[in-house]
Amino acid sequence: MRSIYIWTTRFILSVSLAGILPAPNSSTVLVAQSKKAKASQASKYAKRGSSKAKKKDYRGALSDYKKAYQLNPTSNYKKRVQQLTSLANKQGGKSAAKKPSKKQAAQAIAYAKRGASKAKKKDYAGALKDYQRAIKLNPSASNKKRVQQLQTLLKKGGTQVASSSPTKAKVPKMSDIPAISPVKYANDIYNIAEAFELSSRNLARATQYIDDKDKRKVEKIETRRTPTTADLERAAWKEPNDIRLQVDLARNYEAGQRFEDAKEIYLKLVAQNPFNADAHFHLGSFYARFGQMTKARHAFDEAMDV
Repeated sequence: MRSIYIWTTRFILSVSLAGILPAPNSSTVLVAQSKKAKASQASKYAKRGSSKAKKKDYRGALSDYKKAYQLNPTSNYKKRVQQLTSLANKQGGKSAAKKPSKKQAAQAIAYAKRGASKAKKKDYAGALKDYQRAIKLNPSASNKKRVQQLQTLLKKGGTQVASSSPTKAKVPKMSDIPAISPVKYANDIYNIAEAFELSSRNLARATQYIDDKDKRKVEKIETRRTPTTADLERAAWKEPNDIRLQVDLARNYEAGQRFEDAKEIYLKLVAQNPFNADAHFHLGSFYARFGQMTKARHAFDEAMDV
């Protein structure tokens, strides 16, 4: 009887152990698989976050790294979250910087123009003060660049003020001409050019009408042919100081699409006649006809100064 009891107990225990022991093993496997899946998903988020960080999208990168850290809380992910939090805050501060109002922008432009005028007269100290005021109102890249240039000039030559003796006008270098939007001044340049040409035509027409018609009489009629390029070249060669002949030749070159030859004549006129407003005006008109508005505006400014 006792042996039956012992064997029955052993049988029950073996059956119980056979049904209970496998359960912990399967649970362990499931936990391991879950951790592996989370680590893989976290790695994907981390890669996407790194890609966004390279593009300086720090907020997007921070969001991805936070998800990665939640799935797999390692020290590397935690460190990246801290770094990206700092970068995102800095980026947010820059984007939230206050932009200048329209009034401030207009005042800054006025100071910049006055500074440019003083710089032309070599009053670099006065120009620097005006540009510094412009920066306070509108800290644009162009204003900062001009401040740096003026500070360099002051260090090299000290404070300079324009002398009373006249200086010879010269064709400026491209690097000396400030960046100006051609679209902004295109209409003004066109109006100035038209006003110059229109005033000449009106003067000729008015002179014709004012003349005493009673005293005029037809003495003889001459027919003249249109001068050829060769005729104009000979006339310009014989009278090198006659601006009108030189301009007629340049216009003829333009009509024949010899633009470089025409440009050379205009530049030569400016070099030979720096204090003649017409020379600067004709050069500006040439630039304006071909859409080079920055150069045209500079030439017209020179004409107005003269």
